[in-house]
Amino acid sequence: MADKILAIQNAPGEHLGYFEHILEEQGIPYQYTTPAGFPSIKGFSQLIVLGGPMGVYEEDKYPFITEETRYIRRAISLGVPVLGICLGAQLMARALGGRVFPGGAKELGWLPVRLTEEGKKDDVTGGLPSEFVAFHWHGDTFTLPNKVRHLAASDMYENQAFRYGSSYALQFHLEITEEMVRDWVKDLDEGRGDEIVRNTEGNIDALNDMAEKFLSSWLGL
Repeated sequence: MADKILAIQNAPGEHLGYFEHILEEQGIPYQYTTPAGFPSIKGFSQLIVLGGPMGVYEEDKYPFITEETRYIRRAISLGVPVLGICLGAQLMARALGGRVFPGGAKELGWLPVRLTEEGKKDDVTGGLPSEFVAFHWHGDTFTLPNKVRHLAASDMYENQAFRYGSSYALQFHLEITEEMVRDWVKDLDEGRGDEIVRNTEGNIDALNDMAEKFLSSWLGL
């Protein structure tokens, strides 16, 4: 089957970002869907599950979480590689049997991530620096499901990335763009938001390079 990416957009401001540029540059078509209705996963070669402000444990408030978790589990069972980002990573953890819960504090802005020894040797994350600065925007975390490879950690949250077969979960954001950052910080106090925007200018080019290496490697599996 020819490559065609399905992206689940769980919130209006959380889209593929710089990944759109990479896919368009490589001539790979992609399609968005929302939790309002999922198309048959059999029509797609890969699935990307994007972020959102909701908690995976808030099924009563967001009933779609149950169906989205089931959809991810089905994609993995059919051999469709999944890439989960932030909420998407948490949904993947839940789909594979992990537990998702509120963390002790919010991890926001540009902060370091370290690859584990497994992450350094991995086919996809091994192309990234052993330590790099990524964009974070979450307050939840998860336990690692059984039979996954732990790929990355940060000072605040140990479980930043894992791999299950050809599927990857990233708690941090590689897809972010400067425009997305400016949109997301609107609800922060002015000083904190301005600081994050200033840090974006010094980090976004390196992040774009890592996004290209990561996504290209994942698509090539």
